[in-house]
Amino acid sequence: MDCPGCNKPMIDGQVFNGLLKCHWDCQEVVREKMGERNADDLIQLRINARLLQEGIDHNHRLFSQLGGKVL
Repeated sequence: MDCPGCNKPMIDGQVFNGLLKCHWDCQEVVREKMGERNADDLIQLRINARLLQEGIDHNHRLFSQLGGKVL
């Protein structure tokens, strides 16, 4: 997988921003390319999807406490 910020491979052992799926040092470039709102929405969608994998949907009492948000 290549980083969307620098187009270089993402290699095990490097520091990643897992929600934007880029190198940590490239996150600002990725945000600029995507636009702040799109980047924030993508991050939120990935958080919501992870919570759903664990069986925590928007009706669960811990949804918002764990970072979930209805878009």
